[in-house]
Amino acid sequence: MFINEFTKDYIRMVMGQPRYYEQDYRGIMERSENKRRLIPGDPIPMTYQGFYFEEEDEAFFRSILHTMASIGHKVTAKFLEDPDYRASFHFSKALEDLILIDPGYTTPVPVGRYDIFYNGDGDFQFCELNTDGSSAMNEDRVLGKLLLKSKAMEAMAGDWEIARYSLFRPLVEALTGEYKRLKGKLPQTVAIVDFEDKMTEKEFRHFHEVFEKEGFDCTLTDPRTMEYREGVLYGTDPYTGREAAIDLVYRRMVTSDFLDRIDQCQDFLQAYKDQAFISMGSFRSQIMHAKTIFKVLHDPGTLEMLSPMERDFVKAHVPLTKEILTQEDKDRVKAEKDDWILKPYNSYASQGILLGREHSREEWAKIVDDLAFDEYIYQEYIDVDPTPFLYMEDYEFKLGDFGHVIGLFMYMEEFAGVYARIGQSGIISGARDYFSAPAFRIKRKIGGAK
Repeated sequence: MFINEFTKDYIRMVMGQPRYYEQDYRGIMERSENKRRLIPGDPIPMTYQGFYFEEEDEAFFRSILHTMASIGHKVTAKFLEDPDYRASFHFSKALEDLILIDPGYTTPVPVGRYDIFYNGDGDFQFCELNTDGSSAMNEDRVLGKLLLKSKAMEAMAGDWEIARYSLFRPLVEALTGEYKRLKGKLPQTVAIVDFEDKMTEKEFRHFHEVFEKEGFDCTLTDPRTMEYREGVLYGTDPYTGREAAIDLVYRRMVTSDFLDRIDQCQDFLQAYKDQAFISMGSFRSQIMHAKTIFKVLHDPGTLEMLSPMERDFVKAHVPLTKEILTQEDKDRVKAEKDDWILKPYNSYASQGILLGREHSREEWAKIVDDLAFDEYIYQEYIDVDPTPFLYMEDYEFKLGDFGHVIGLFMYMEEFAGVYARIGQSGIISGARDYFSAPAFRIKRKIGGAK
């Protein structure tokens, strides 16, 4: 179970004066309803408790990301050089062609969020690797600011140093710094690129503001409206109508969305092929993003090219993953219903994910029998140790056990911060009932009460 002294003290303090803190929590939720409307739909749900990480947690997270980044380089290099290895990912020809285009740099994942099940003390398993339009920075920023101003957090600040993770400026610095390393100068104009109907507008607007504050001309741009003229890619901001020549693209559009609309994005595609701009990240990030990557990491051909430490890392921390290729695979998944989770080869936002524990044996058998071959993986279901969390029920604080997923942000292969969600269902995602739990770094003050 991941619970530290700060969390224990926090819960003890709140439950010691529940009426006082319940009033504070209700006030925060009422005043922040519009602020928490970060995506279309209902406000982002949050509790009166965050996730709190100490220096040793962060050091461990850095080591995790460094190891997985090293593995990512080896897998990507093998993918580029070996057509047989590529076939194990089950990518379409169109996607393979995108990945094989040289982006002008070798870092496979400039921006990623690697989600883990974390029990503390070195005990963790990977949940999934988000490298393609990685998001949720603004969710942590907005909710973290709200919780930091709560009466409970103000009280805890007497004995503890408490800080939020800065997820915006470090990303701007990482991407523009890499551009300078590649080009010998900083970019003048940056485009945040996504389809207008897919944009996380409030998050993009905040990134736009930070880029501008750091001295870069920034535009939000739909790739369908971009024009490639005389070796220069131009983007038009759909909100202001302003056109600009683009040096650096912060790519937020998901690759599958791009492939669905590729015929409408030919100028962007040709400019990408010609290296008329630097795209962070490139389409090669899809290699580590694909659901099939967990299966590929366990393949003998992958394990052979890893170091002994990396092989042990994969075997210990990447859930066992196989493909549904034969009737024997289906029979195993049906017989071991509670042990497996099904995922389509390529999807995002938890689309198409199926969990045996959520169905009766009869329902599950029909679901599995109806699946097409060569389209799904089955993956070992990981039980994360629940963490005690405060939540409101009938206007009173209750303490319940919640599962959680910890997202580790990685900018240019370095740990940048944390995004966390909690829930009590088998799958914790924005598509299910969940709470966003803002993440904080903590350190006991010298002389702070113990």
